[in-house]
Amino acid sequence: MRTRIIGYQAQLDTRCNWCGPGPRLIDGLCPTCGRPSGVPIRRNVFDGPTITELREMAEADRRKCEACEVTGFKRDKRLNGEGWQSVEYWLSPFKDIEPLSEIKWVCSDRCRDSYMEDTFYCDWCEREIVQSHGHRGYMRYLPDVGAVMCVACWQRLMLEQDEWAQDRIRQFAEVVGAPIPCDFFDHGELEAHGFEEYQDIFITGIDGVRTVRGIVKNLLDEGRGVIIDQGATSIMGDEGNVTIWTRNPAEQEEA
Repeated sequence: MRTRIIGYQAQLDTRCNWCGPGPRLIDGLCPTCGRPSGVPIRRNVFDGPTITELREMAEADRRKCEACEVTGFKRDKRLNGEGWQSVEYWLSPFKDIEPLSEIKWVCSDRCRDSYMEDTFYCDWCEREIVQSHGHRGYMRYLPDVGAVMCVACWQRLMLEQDEWAQDRIRQFAEVVGAPIPCDFFDHGELEAHGFEEYQDIFITGIDGVRTVRGIVKNLLDEGRGVIIDQGATSIMGDEGNVTIWTRNPAEQEEA
């Protein structure tokens, strides 16, 4: 009878109770004293992974905290009592970007909060995403609803002309001082949703914003769908191009 026990192999032999761990029983009898009684005695015979394999297994279990840079093993809780945990975040909210996401390891909740301070959680798509890439910001804060949205979800609602998106466009057209609801759209997606390029405008100061506001208001009064595509913009953000895209009233009503 052989039983495997965590890398070892237990071998059970029947030996004589009276003569100790000397001779084995033959046909149920001790060859020394002739008694029939026996007792199982376990002998451990090493039959597990090699030393090299054990080292490779330990190295695969080793982790380095991305926040405090401490090293340890995945199952080790002696450092902080909490244990290691993985964190995943998206490098971009747009799903056609490779690689889509990264998985890192941290050794505590405190280190997780510290390491993830440059990310945000989108309340719409429920993903943890980096806040920006270079000058390209990925986060939109919505103070009226107290929520955070990524630009991918923001663009999707605009393209679908969701009621929330139409309210944003209408608010810009009617409220002086409201920010221009624009972003860097993919022109192929705009055309796929029935939008056509209407007018390109170079904005410099408040007069340019006023011009865009007047055009958008007139288009909305005609029942057209409106999206404002952001073009080349100065580093300070005080001037740049925007392009107004429209969709005819019939398609807007179907949407």
